[in-house]
Amino acid sequence: MNKLEKLIAYVSPSTALKRELHRQKLDILASNERAFEGAATGRRHTSWKTNTITDPNEEIAKDLPTLTARARDLHFNNPYAKRAPRTIANNVVGTGILPTPRIVAKLGKLSSKPNNRDTATIASLKAAWHEWAANVKCDFDEKKNLYALQHMAMRSIIINGEVIVLRKKMPVEYNKFGIQIQLLEGDFLDSSKTTETDPDGGYTQSGVKFNSIGKITGYYLFDKHPARSGAKSSLVPSTDVLHVFDAERIGQIRGIPAAAASMVKQRDLDDYEDAELVGKKTAACMPIFVSKNDLEEVDDSSQEVVEEISPGMITYLRNGESMSYATPPQNNSYEGFTRAQYRGIANGYCIPYETFTNDYSQVNFSSGRMGAIEFQKNIEHWQYLFFIPSFCECVYSWWLEHARISLGIKADINIAVEWTAPVRQMIDPLKETTADKIAVRAGFNSPQNIMRQNGYDPELILSDLKEMNQLYADAGLMPECDPSFELKAKINMNTKTSEAKEIPE
Repeated sequence: MNKLEKLIAYVSPSTALKRELHRQKLDILASNERAFEGAATGRRHTSWKTNTITDPNEEIAKDLPTLTARARDLHFNNPYAKRAPRTIANNVVGTGILPTPRIVAKLGKLSSKPNNRDTATIASLKAAWHEWAANVKCDFDEKKNLYALQHMAMRSIIINGEVIVLRKKMPVEYNKFGIQIQLLEGDFLDSSKTTETDPDGGYTQSGVKFNSIGKITGYYLFDKHPARSGAKSSLVPSTDVLHVFDAERIGQIRGIPAAAASMVKQRDLDDYEDAELVGKKTAACMPIFVSKNDLEEVDDSSQEVVEEISPGMITYLRNGESMSYATPPQNNSYEGFTRAQYRGIANGYCIPYETFTNDYSQVNFSSGRMGAIEFQKNIEHWQYLFFIPSFCECVYSWWLEHARISLGIKADINIAVEWTAPVRQMIDPLKETTADKIAVRAGFNSPQNIMRQNGYDPELILSDLKEMNQLYADAGLMPECDPSFELKAKINMNTKTSEAKEIPE
């Protein structure tokens, strides 16, 4: 209420009331004029503060340091915020996303009938990749193999919103392929580097260098963490840098933490749970206070005043003092309230509440399966539309450049890669396996695709089956895992029956 309205209300309250009623009617009419209710401007929406339409990168550049700092604080001090990134990485990466190289024909199709040269090339590529990726020598810090780096990169993307991957061209003393991978946090990107126009006709925004047509050509990276003194940034060509993040808006050049949508709720809920815990601790204290009826004056000036209580405490009160007990309030809605809040927080991470909290007390098999199916869709999105194209394929391409030289693979041999994600745990193995078998026999799916969907390498499975079947054949056994087991058993049974009939009585 402004000064004029206050004056009118003081002089003539009835007039002020009429003005207020008419003003509310005008607000309703103004709201009804909007084509979209969400764009209404009445008093009901005055507390809804939003920015005007802005460049996404300007918004992110302004708030990213605060968002990142708060996301890391939650990760290290909130058990649920700590669990979420690892849970997502466990499902997206698991023990590693594995490549299977293929020779590509001139028409761009996979070679269906590889010749001996193709077979030898693929075999050497597989062996060389395993030698490099499964060894910590692929890591610039030499602490993790490539699959552990995949897991760490995915965790960093969830916590910090982004991860920077560097290709380090190293001497062959480090590994015979001459390449190592280094992971950096987004802090290493010099966000202060922003220019409208560079001498080459391009521009720089938040440490990302663009050419004259808007293509990224490099990144300004610090030589050490910017929190350390003396850190200096220099331009690194984009051919040696991967800036991996899951963009939420078109044209976005920096990633934001996954906790951004729920960090205020997480912080408030954490404070609320702390208050509940303190209340329960206070209620659990059962002190004993002893009062004396002795009227003799006692010098108790040196006795300390009791201001805190602790479990099992026995305290003598001063003469004339008494103790009254306050009954601690009982919060019967605590569990339901916190469960509702954690559901909202879990949605911010795009994972089910049960997975986020490890609380399965409210689900049955059907509801749990529905949640798992929806979560699997998010996992597949992260895997095949984000992490594999942005991280896995680019790292493999880097390695392949060096592997061609060390293995002597000619440049005219085109190589494609198929990726196998981690094993997907079945909810009902019997029903799901039966459905897969029916789909394959009906021609709706292929055995190779079913194997990849479940996290297995088809060629490795086939090789193992050949080896196992040969061992069974050498031992004269017919295992049930062999699809021809039933047919062979029927043939043997029919043969024995026929032979029995031919024996004269």
